[in-house]
Parts: sequence; C-alpha cells; structure tokens
Amino acid sequence: MDFRIIHIEETDSTNRWLKENGEGTMVVVADYQTAGKGCGTNSWESERGKNLTFSMLIHPTDIPASQQFRITEVVSVALCEVLERYLLTVPELAEGLSIKWPNDIYRGDKKICGVLIENRLQGNVIVDSIIGIGLNVNQTEFVSDAPNPVSLRQLLGREIDREALLHGCVHGQVGELGEQERSRRGDDQAPIGHQSRDDGAGQNRIHGPAASHVVVHGVA
Repeated sequence: MDFRIIHIEETDSTNRWLKENGEGTMVVVADYQTAGKGCGTNSWESERGKNLTFSMLIHPTDIPASQQFRITEVVSVALCEVLERYLLTVPELAEGLSIKWPNDIYRGDKKICGVLIENRLQGNVIVDSIIGIGLNVNQTEFVSDAPNPVSLRQLLGREIDREALLHGCVHGQVGELGEQERSRRGDDQAPIGHQSRDDGAGQNRIHGPAASHVVVHGVA
C-alpha cells in the first residue's frame, strides 16, 4: 500500500489532524503533540523531536464492523514485529515484548508503545480507520506520572534513526492491513499470524510468522 507521508512540526493530535485533513491513504507524523491521547482520558508524554507520534489513514472496507478488533490485532502484532528486529540485536532483550489489549505494548513491565484506533462506520462495514501510534524512541527522561515508560534508546543504549523506524512501521504489516484482509478465506478465520495458545502459565503467546516471542495479556 502506498502512503502519502506528511511531516508537521506540531499539532494537538495526529488523529484529529487526519480527521480534518486526511484523504486517500495517508500518514501524518508530528515532531511534537500538545495533546496526544491514550485510551480513555490518558495522555501521551513525548519529548519534542525524540519519538514517533504518527497516525495512519486506511480504508479496510472488507472488515465487518462487528470484527473491527481485527485491526487492533494486526496493528499491535505488526508493531511488535518491528520492535523485535531492533531488540533481537541484544540477546538479553530477545524476549519480553507483550501486548496488553487493547492498546499498550510493553517490554517487560515498561510501556514502550501505545495505539489509539478510531474507526468510521458505514452500515455494517468500516470505511475509514485512523491508527494513532505513539512509540518511545530516543527519549531518556520521562517527567509525567505515566507508569513505567521506556524507550528503545534506553533499552539498546544507542540513538535510533526515527525515519527508518517509521518506514518499518508504515511499510510493514500495518500498512498492508487492507490487502491482508482482502486475501482472507472467511470471516471466522483467525487473523493472519495472530494465532495464540495458552503457554501453561495463564498467558497467551503469539506464534506464526509475526512476533514469535510476544506474550498477549487480556485476550477475550
């Protein structure tokens, strides 16, 4: 899927920006968000120019409204797959990524990424989906009362190329969501690469082609 990528210096929310200005398949990336949102009333702390705060506009018209959680599943696991490629460079970090549904990604007990998805419905199908992503990349100090944040730089001990990381997110499994859903063979099929099983410790662990070391919490 080809995206038009727009870089802006500042906005209150990249999700809101896309609601007002988005067209086609588009990504807006902000160096700074003044009112980044998490789930519910939570806010997202991000130092100017240090992290990735961006939103993607896609049109997954083959997903019924009743199954919109598929988008959350695909996005979360795809982001874990991108993060794994960085963490696997340090053997002791190879495991420990986990997804806390519906919108948090953790490394160990520290939150590294948040996702906020807003869908527009038409009848029984989703016509537009705005996928907001906040990813802690190069920030080393967090001053808000957010519980246990962590960044890739803190984990890896080096600065990360934000543009390369953005490219991996946009042009990976997240960006191909529409094509993946159109290739499915039935609505009762489990999402591609997201099958889970109980690991014997009361947790579900993703297996399949994406994110082989990801633990899943809170799957209904």
